[in-house]
Amino acid sequence: MPFYAGDVEYAIDLAAAAVDVDEALLVEIPFAGSYAEVTVAGTGSVVAFESPAVVRVPLGPVGGRHRGAGAPRVMTIRVGASAQNLFGPWHSEGLALSRTWAQSPRHQPAGTAYRFDPHGLTGPVRVEGRKG
Repeated sequence: MPFYAGDVEYAIDLAAAAVDVDEALLVEIPFAGSYAEVTVAGTGSVVAFESPAVVRVPLGPVGGRHRGAGAPRVMTIRVGASAQNLFGPWHSEGLALSRTWAQSPRHQPAGTAYRFDPHGLTGPVRVEGRKG
């Protein structure tokens, strides 16, 4: 998605993935982007800034329960994009410095020549239930 600098969000149904939800989750997240944020059942979150990341997500009570029918079942992972896709530079590598814009191409190249940073999950997410 050229020029898209928004977040990408994924939802994982822990029941469908056969993950036993206990007091915490250990989540391995391979991602490309500025950060990845993991939230379970809409409460609390853990943020990772390097990929691949392994994060421990503590689970608070949901509806007064940790397990059983009231246990959290949906985990969301939000991956944030780099602002480079929105602001550039699109024709050179590295950081945007004052000289970068002075070295821009004389004529606008085809869109296929633009450089964009990918963002999102880059592989399968591994999830394990943990005690304590």
